[in-house]
Amino acid sequence: MTEQTGNRSARSRLDGTDALRAAATVGVILIHSSAWGPASPYGALNLAARFSVPVFAVLTGLLLGYRYIDRPLDAGFARRRLSRSVLPWLAWVPVYVVFTALVQGSLHFTGSSIVAFLDHGAGHLWYLLVVPQLYVLFVLWPRRGTWPVALAALALQTALNVVRLWGWMPGGAVLRASEEFGFLMFPYWIGYFGMGIAIGRTLAQRAATTAPHRPGAVTRTSVATAIVAVAGCGYLLLNVTFHDAPYYAFITGTGAFLNPVLPLFVFSIVALGLLVTPALMRRSQATAVAVRSLSELSLGVYIVHPIALWYIAKWLQPHFVQAGAGDLFIFAVLELFVLLAAMLATRLIAATPLAFSVGMPRRPLPVTRPFTQRSAPATSR
Repeated sequence: MTEQTGNRSARSRLDGTDALRAAATVGVILIHSSAWGPASPYGALNLAARFSVPVFAVLTGLLLGYRYIDRPLDAGFARRRLSRSVLPWLAWVPVYVVFTALVQGSLHFTGSSIVAFLDHGAGHLWYLLVVPQLYVLFVLWPRRGTWPVALAALALQTALNVVRLWGWMPGGAVLRASEEFGFLMFPYWIGYFGMGIAIGRTLAQRAATTAPHRPGAVTRTSVATAIVAVAGCGYLLLNVTFHDAPYYAFITGTGAFLNPVLPLFVFSIVALGLLVTPALMRRSQATAVAVRSLSELSLGVYIVHPIALWYIAKWLQPHFVQAGAGDLFIFAVLELFVLLAAMLATRLIAATPLAFSVGMPRRPLPVTRPFTQRSAPATSR
């Protein structure tokens, strides 16, 4: 889902980014499944899961900053970037036009209806139109003063979100574009992206100097601090509601990604992920394999999961009764089934000539040779 560069041997792989990408992918599924029909009582979970797409934006900047700190941006850069954003969007728009119209029934085959659908990014595919803007931004991003520039970008993003919420901007087309289409515009993501670049370049510089790890006591303190930060920032996100803001309605739904408090929660999760998950993945090979598998398939899972969710949720719908322990279990089953189905679908697509549509090179499925029992060697009597 986020930037994945080739030539991995040039610099070591960051396990923390794989874990964050996997967590963000699960978060996207949580958003859609918690807003679906009988699962709608899980509103707090829906809001908390909004960390997901901003984490993708942070990771895009982080991995670009990490991989390209000392590498030129050649023609291959643009080609690889387009294959992870615009090309999948173009491939899946017709699929979701048909699915939304014929299966879900929320789209009509009229010019105005289809134009409105595309205007807003074609449903959940909208983020694939934000990513190319971030790639262009990276080409223009200053090489010096990384952290001051990143902090200024985050301040600008936060200010825009506040201004948008209270409508403190020119009226007419400017205000309408900000309220209705702000989530599609790079200025509302520039802080996440810029901070990601700063983190990535810092990690690359540390890797180049092979700085020794901090003592365990300091690491435990950092982890504990990050956990407390996640809990505290999550509490703020759920309780600072902005109900009194004139344009409160525009931080619901997709607009919830532009909540001014959300960056606090996002960066606390990023810090926790970068601190904790590398050690966990080193200790458990099974965890490492699972996390990396989901990370590699993340773009495809992001793209195809609404189709899996529609059918699996309708199948489980009779089991939803009231919000409670039983429903929570069914909701967890729904989440797991959708995740596994989307991963399987992505892997199958990647084995076909349509692999480009999920941003992956074609990877044939492993062929298992049929088991044949060898005859016992003859023995002399």
